[in-house]
Amino acid sequence: MPNIAWKLTINETKTQTKVLTSGH
Repeated sequence: MPNIAWKLTINETKTQTKVLTSGH
């Protein structure tokens, strides 16, 4: 199960990075 939580965290980070990149 921890693997799923890890994947969710990574996915969230990627999304945040995308938003930051789009902001610029």
